[in-house]
Amino acid sequence: SVDSVIFIPQGGLQFLPLHAAWRLVKGERQFFLDDFYVSYAPSIYSLKVAQERSLSRSQNGAYVAGVGKYKSKPLAFSELETEIVGRMLQTAPVMNNHVNKIAVERSVQGKAYLHFSCHGEFAWGTDALNSALYLFNDEKLTLSEILRYDLNSARRATISACESGLIDESIPDEAIGLPAGLIQAGVASTVTTLWPVDELSTSLLMDVFYDQLINQGQPAQKALQNAQAWLREATNEEIKEKLRNYNSSQAKKAYIALSVFNDAPDDKRFRHPYYWAAFTFTGG
Repeated sequence: SVDSVIFIPQGGLQFLPLHAAWRLVKGERQFFLDDFYVSYAPSIYSLKVAQERSLSRSQNGAYVAGVGKYKSKPLAFSELETEIVGRMLQTAPVMNNHVNKIAVERSVQGKAYLHFSCHGEFAWGTDALNSALYLFNDEKLTLSEILRYDLNSARRATISACESGLIDESIPDEAIGLPAGLIQAGVASTVTTLWPVDELSTSLLMDVFYDQLINQGQPAQKALQNAQAWLREATNEEIKEKLRNYNSSQAKKAYIALSVFNDAPDDKRFRHPYYWAAFTFTGG
């Protein structure tokens, strides 16, 4: 039986979380990702290339970077996320002033896993190559600059930033955006987002994603969807229990923030698709 589906969305469908489509089953929402493991691709050719790379890439080396300090809008839980991911990938994460263009270009070479927790922006209405990640001190790393990087060792790039998964089709027969650009630069697959995401729920989702991927040995698209399903169904008490196990000031701040809400322990704070459906897996 078929248990996986690959979407190559066009005509505006690339802006929708197709994996979060649902139908009613016995009065409850049954989501598409409950029935199938879903991945996306910019084109058939890029999918073929990405799948071939995935089979041949090593799993050695990781670069985990986070930026929480910005001039305008700081990210409260970027440090928590990088702490979690760094622990899973057995590498020391780098934060804030250590995350600049020069350091990033040097550090990503030869790494199998890349993870960024930062602000991102899709270049709506302009050249999609101007879509960017924002590094320390609001330094802008554009897609056109990333395309010049050597990412031929990268098995996976996770861009935990707002709108990092959007693509533009203003050029006929060509999809432009961070997922396609990263694959063009040499990455085998990406995990990106379709809209601005919640920081705390993202940190928790990434914890389960990397645990599934690294410790449980699940394929990336299955690991991501298992993490999405976990976040959707996790009770407030389960979320607090996970936060209790983190040893950081940000984890304690998150725990306190959750504790001030009057939600019942069995309520599911992150059940709404806003919190989990933005994340997509692209490539092989």
